[in-house]
Amino acid sequence: METEATFTTFDGPTRRLTAPLADTLTLLHAGRRAGLLTFDDRTGRGVDFDLSGTLHEVLARHLPPEPRSGPGRPKLGVVSREVSLLPRHWEWLERQRGGASAALRRLIDEARKADPDGERRAQAQAAADRFLGAMGGDLPG
Repeated sequence: METEATFTTFDGPTRRLTAPLADTLTLLHAGRRAGLLTFDDRTGRGVDFDLSGTLHEVLARHLPPEPRSGPGRPKLGVVSREVSLLPRHWEWLERQRGGASAALRRLIDEARKADPDGERRAQAQAAADRFLGAMGGDLPG
């Protein structure tokens, strides 16, 4: 289960807040002014929010909807996308137990287990590079 996303807001070089999205939006809406930079802590990317309207409207616009529970099967989160492969790759996938989709899921899971820290390390380095480029890109030296 993933933890709640956090964001960090800076006023120039000074960190003002590191918090979940709702708290971040509350700070930004209350202090609407130029110079505040907000970053997604997971990706290091700068984010901009539409702060127009009341705080309630801003929160409704940007917060994810509450998960609905009801009768029936829960959604599994399966996403359908197109993959381009050579014919020999499709032939190999089709011969695998469970078909192409199951084989791809198994291959991905095995690759992720082979070096679990490598993926996290690469993502953390990329996030740090993006953040440092945004915060320090215009500094002298």
